[in-house]
Amino acid sequence: MQTLVSPALRRRLREGWAACAEFLFAAACPGCGTDASTAASGADLCSACRMQLERRPTPGCPRCGEPLLPGQACADDHRALTGIALHCAPLRYRGTGARLVHRLKFSRDLAAGSYLARAMQYTVAPFARGEGRRALIVPVPRHKSKQREERFDQAQWLARSLADRLGLTFVPGGLARTRPTLPQADPRVTNREANVEGAFVCGSPWAVAGRTILLVDDVLTSGATARACARALRDAGATKVAVVTGARA
Repeated sequence: MQTLVSPALRRRLREGWAACAEFLFAAACPGCGTDASTAASGADLCSACRMQLERRPTPGCPRCGEPLLPGQACADDHRALTGIALHCAPLRYRGTGARLVHRLKFSRDLAAGSYLARAMQYTVAPFARGEGRRALIVPVPRHKSKQREERFDQAQWLARSLADRLGLTFVPGGLARTRPTLPQADPRVTNREANVEGAFVCGSPWAVAGRTILLVDDVLTSGATARACARALRDAGATKVAVVTGARA
């Protein structure tokens, strides 16, 4: 006989596991993996990593999240966010922020992932409590060949964790990557826009039509990948696409 578990109970179980994982990993600094005993009381990072962590102050520009003085207009180039309603990220993609992203992506370090997910939760919470309170969470997808090869998808891991933390619906198949692409930072990539052009399709058009989507990835650099994903979601009928990442270049 199949045992039915309510969505609320599943969410509590996942939250409990996440809390246990954070406790178990607390002995090591998520930024460098060294003994965290050098951290201040109640801090997650060791003192060296805290010194090299660059946060993006809040509140900032309601479109790109860059810090603003009271009454100041944003001078950032929003062309990188064409087709994207807003982007928010808690950290700069340098120093400890870059190391956290790399440790999750390349070393499957879930302590680094938990740190990023928690920071992303607080940054995107105003949106998730307001116009995004019924948003669907969709990760930037990897190609099937990469999934088979590496057996870890950092964007999907972050998206699932964020959905649990915010109480939003996670749609893992919301997007699919139709062809393998080079990493955007690969020196062979001379045009990032062309590298991902037409590489994404909506895998669940019936789910995203008429809905607000919160697209999740580990980092935003040029924005080409996020724009391509947002275009595919809007073509499938999504009314609005917002993006949250752990860091921004």
